[in-house]
Amino acid sequence: MYGFSCIRIYRFHKLFFIKLQNAYGSPTAISSSLTQSVYNTLKTKVTTYKIVFKVSLNLIENDLIMNDRDREIKALRPKIVTATVTASTSSGEKFQNETIRPILKLQNDLLIEVFRNYIRKHKNLFYKLNAEKRFAYIENAIQKDIKFRNSLKGILIGQFTKLEYLTYINDSSALNKRMMNLTTERLQSQIQLFETLEVA
Repeated sequence: MYGFSCIRIYRFHKLFFIKLQNAYGSPTAISSSLTQSVYNTLKTKVTTYKIVFKVSLNLIENDLIMNDRDREIKALRPKIVTATVTASTSSGEKFQNETIRPILKLQNDLLIEVFRNYIRKHKNLFYKLNAEKRFAYIENAIQKDIKFRNSLKGILIGQFTKLEYLTYINDSSALNKRMMNLTTERLQSQIQLFETLEVA
């Protein structure tokens, strides 16, 4: 409960501060419209709760809310030796290497079948294309077909732990882009599996 309370408080103050900046145009304009003490208090609270937010996520990671499901799905994930994380690794890349890539590998067979079904539902047009156009077909299907894209996201997000989901929703746009780019690359790298027409 402590972790979730801190997260809610941080989000509230951050959103309020952003709205003030949008309304007044700049921190200088805000401080001239409000008293300096009020402005400084808001700024301090946002900074403080940002720190508390990160601490709260660490507490959550240390089993405050991690349940059997979280432990079990993490135990299922394959290890990826090349998915290294260092002190200089960005938060987005860290999430990619520790969460997205292992989940993609775990769900690989399902993703293959999902794309085969997508091909069938679109009248097997894929099989009439040359190699270059097949690569483009995969990319277009994932990047431009919103319904299909959302189904792929669901396959991956459904494997998140609670902590990973909390991390995801705070930077969902950037992480969605990473997920879909990696999914595209994974299917394209196995394009030989889609060489022949599937008979229903």
